[in-house]
Amino acid sequence: MVSPHLNIQHVADTAMKAPVMNEQTDLLDRALNQVVVIDVSAGGQIDITDTQAKENILLRLIGAPGGPMELVMPADQRFFGVHNQTSDASTITVGVASTSGTWDTIAGGEKALFHCDGENCIKIASTAGDDAGLVESFSGFIEVPEEKTYTLEQFAKVAYVINDFTAVLAAGGLTAQIEIDGTPVTGLDPVVHTTGESTDAATAANLVSVGDTVTMVVTDLDTGTAADFAFSMQITRT
Repeated sequence: MVSPHLNIQHVADTAMKAPVMNEQTDLLDRALNQVVVIDVSAGGQIDITDTQAKENILLRLIGAPGGPMELVMPADQRFFGVHNQTSDASTITVGVASTSGTWDTIAGGEKALFHCDGENCIKIASTAGDDAGLVESFSGFIEVPEEKTYTLEQFAKVAYVINDFTAVLAAGGLTAQIEIDGTPVTGLDPVVHTTGESTDAATAANLVSVGDTVTMVVTDLDTGTAADFAFSMQITRT
């Protein structure tokens, strides 16, 4: 006989117990801790296998499906996590095939905990929380800017979209480029800033996922004249 959900083999009275129990322990360990990376670039409908569902606690989705898609889970009872790390921030709907049960969605950059009961898949916790859509900003000030890479946020705790970048220089000029994990943000790639205030909008490649690092690369500095560089970045949480 096997356990009802993870299919862990029961130990028989006549079995060589050590090998069987070691195998069971390894299976349970994987089910509680292991992460599987799944490329969903094909889009449409991606079926999660029984092995993927039973032996992994987190499904990390990568690739560029090009639009909304479905992630189909086996008809079983299970807690599991999903990290939507698709490069084009596609929205993904999670559910069980061939049922009339509930399906739930996960946005680009979001991490969420789901539970399936064999028919319904419900999102019960998420990094998006109740702050999705919240517009906020963070700012900085560099008295004497240098030609270097400045870290604006390391290992983002929440997912968000960069809306725009505002720079104010008391004197001189410089070029600033905003990057997400080394990839330039379209519209901010790079921008020349001169004395005074300027604001530029991010137009694409501007999704920050949980765990990403946002940097500002400063070049073409008016050495000796650029001073009192104040900046702010407006974002919208996803």
